[in-house]
Amino acid sequence: MSEATSPLMTLEQLKVRLQLSTADTSKDATYQAWLDDAIEIAQEKCGSSFTKKLPSGVRRAIVLLVKGMNESNVASQSLGDMSKSFFKTEYYAEAMAILEDYVGYDEEANAVTSKQVKFYPLKGR
Repeated sequence: MSEATSPLMTLEQLKVRLQLSTADTSKDATYQAWLDDAIEIAQEKCGSSFTKKLPSGVRRAIVLLVKGMNESNVASQSLGDMSKSFFKTEYYAEAMAILEDYVGYDEEANAVTSKQVKFYPLKGR
């Protein structure tokens, strides 16, 4: 997903939220890649493509994910020929907590509609 094809959040909007100069374009490619990755993480976590617009909480979570990607808290694990890199920061944890509220988000209804409700039988009746 690139800035040209994504009406969800532009690189300029991200830079404003991160309080970065929009005139400095020296790291734009990196920030665009992080933005694309963060949007994809949000879409996967929430189970929504957010094709029309991002709810404000999801925008905030995306900014937090990019902040976390900008830190050097990247770890990796190796097992034989397989290697996996990941990042876990306080930003990541906060972003995941915010996104949890949007799991099952329905753009048409502008609400979360598929949360599972559990019913338990009353005992003794």
